[in-house]
Order: sequence, then C-alpha cells, then structure tokens
Amino acid sequence: VHLSPERQRGIEDSLVLAAALSEVLILAGHTVHLEQTMRGAMDALYEMDAVLVFDCLIADGRFPSFRSWDPPQDWGVEILKAAKHVKVRGILFSGDRALVAQAKREGFTALSKPASMAELLKAVEGL
Repeated sequence: VHLSPERQRGIEDSLVLAAALSEVLILAGHTVHLEQTMRGAMDALYEMDAVLVFDCLIADGRFPSFRSWDPPQDWGVEILKAAKHVKVRGILFSGDRALVAQAKREGFTALSKPASMAELLKAVEGL
C-alpha cells in the first residue's frame, strides 16, 4: 500500500464490481473517482487541474461510449493510451483475454478477470 494516498480513476460499467473495487482501493488509502463511459473518463482526464489529479487509471476492457446504456465497446486499451498521453499510469482489468494480451503487447499493466483484489492492489502498487 502506498504511504501517501493516490488518486485513482476507474472505468467500470458494472456498478456492483465498481463498488467492490472502489471499497478495496479506499480501504487501502486511495481516493477513487468512477466513470461508466469512455466520454466521462476522457472528459475527466483532460479536465484535470490542481484539485482533480489522477495518478492511476484502472479500466475495464469493454465499456459504453457515451451513455451507460450504450452497448460496450473495446475502449480499454484506447483509454490507457489517452491516460499515458496526459501522464497518468494505467491498468487494464478485463475478462477479455485478447484485450489483456493487446494491452500487455503495448506495454501496459493488464489483469485478467477474475483476479483477486490482492492482485489488483499489487498491480496498483507496482506502477
């Protein structure tokens, strides 16, 4: 666990999983901000300021584009690229093995679902 709290950003379209991941990260001393869509995540990344700064982005492999009811698309690797562009480290957390492999080929940290919360925390700490 980091000695100083880091601000984490997560993109997860499953609210149940998002709540569980958030609770684990918060209990480990992190601040969490959740988004359900690609647009919400992109807006937050590009609107960072002195108050809202993210150290890490944890993204699902597939999530909606603009509205939470849009069909999920393969945005995970793309949002990690956008995060890297604004100097935010990223982790792909996906059940889609092809997306996990793609993220790893492109140099990102990636975990396959299901993964334990301990594995996720270890990945966050390893960034």
